[in-house]
Amino acid sequence: MSSIQVEIINNGNGPSIAELSLPSIPDSWEFMLRQNGLVLESNFIPLSVSYIGEDTASIEILISVPMSESAGELHEITIEVIPNGMDSDMSDNSITHMMMTGSIRYPSYTSSTKDIHAMIDSQVTINGTITNIGNALESDMEIGFDVSTSPPTDDIVAFLTAGVGGPTTTPNSPLTFPMSSGDTKLIIIDLIIGPNVPLNTRIVITTYVEGGLDNDGDIVKIEHQNLILVDEQREVNLEVSPLPTTPIESESTGAGFWINLTSESTFNEDLTLIILHPATWQVICNGNLFQQTEPLNVSLQYSRGDVSEKQFSCTIHRLQGTLEGELTISMSTKDNAISSTDSQIIVFSETKDSEGFMNMEFNAPTIITGGIALFMVMLIALIIRRRSVVFDDDEIQSDDMLVTNGPPITNGPPVSTGMNTPTVQTSVEDETTSPVLPETGLPDGWSMEQWEHYGQQYLDRLGKQP
Repeated sequence: MSSIQVEIINNGNGPSIAELSLPSIPDSWEFMLRQNGLVLESNFIPLSVSYIGEDTASIEILISVPMSESAGELHEITIEVIPNGMDSDMSDNSITHMMMTGSIRYPSYTSSTKDIHAMIDSQVTINGTITNIGNALESDMEIGFDVSTSPPTDDIVAFLTAGVGGPTTTPNSPLTFPMSSGDTKLIIIDLIIGPNVPLNTRIVITTYVEGGLDNDGDIVKIEHQNLILVDEQREVNLEVSPLPTTPIESESTGAGFWINLTSESTFNEDLTLIILHPATWQVICNGNLFQQTEPLNVSLQYSRGDVSEKQFSCTIHRLQGTLEGELTISMSTKDNAISSTDSQIIVFSETKDSEGFMNMEFNAPTIITGGIALFMVMLIALIIRRRSVVFDDDEIQSDDMLVTNGPPITNGPPVSTGMNTPTVQTSVEDETTSPVLPETGLPDGWSMEQWEHYGQQYLDRLGKQP
């Protein structure tokens, strides 16, 4: 802002009010008047007559030249006063002042002033704009930044970039670059907040700009601060108890384990729980059969200062099939931002009875084949039994009952009647099939017909006697 000092005198014999104006200044310029250190509200200046002593007024004209005005331009400024009454001599009512616009180099920095809320293990970006609002080139415009945290933490990485794709720097290492009059440059500050930053940490980003000169000829320094509150976090954990590493002997009770889901997130977490295992095994959790094809939806509600938790008490059973398999338990958030998996190998051992008939794995072909085999065994046993009954009926119960004279007639086959029974066999067959008679002839009480049928048994038993 430029200043011109003028003096207005009332040479008349009566009081007057003079209006001061600058008719030749550009429309983009502005001015105001200051008297005795006070800015006047209007351009009208009251003047009294000379014998009262207030006929003279010292006025300072403050001219504001916009930054867009080029430096080094010469301007002729006309300053004039017009009284509110008649003036006998108008020739001394105006003066001319020559004025050259100077070189002004002045930086400006703008950015958001709102507090920023951030999450642990996330990234935050702050944008700002630096401008040379002067009318001349600033060859050494400097910008840098600093980061401070409370409580202190080393798990934060920050860097500043001047312009898209421009040079990048770290805290306390300023960048220097030239800026023409009216130039602007985008400033990007990126912060990477690590997973070990404590919850409710306060981060202060101080951006500073140095360049240009003020009215006193000193370097202009500008500072801007942004506050980041790390008051959000996402932390969901899956914990599964270890299962036995040795073979599990009891297939009836299975193997027990527990699943624990915890959340320290600062909002509700909706989770999906999946349990995978061999198809012929099954898992029961909290008394309910867990279906592999239907994932379990779990909601962990946020409670300030508390850890949200859900626990499942489970057992795994082998119904049949493979003795060794993998149990895989997976958890993921609804947006898949967090996931975790636990896998364990489980081995079952067969019991002694598992190799017997009662522990066979039955299916339709096995049942049919077994039924046919059982029927054949029963049929063969029946045939053998029937044959043994015939021989048992023909045998003499005790060797003591044998006599050399042959059994009584009642022990032999029924005596044929007087009716002639047709003989099926030929005489050749009779000679070859009839046993040889003893030297003593037929035993007492025997007929030839009885000898033909039972003579050989008689001879066999007779030969067994001592």
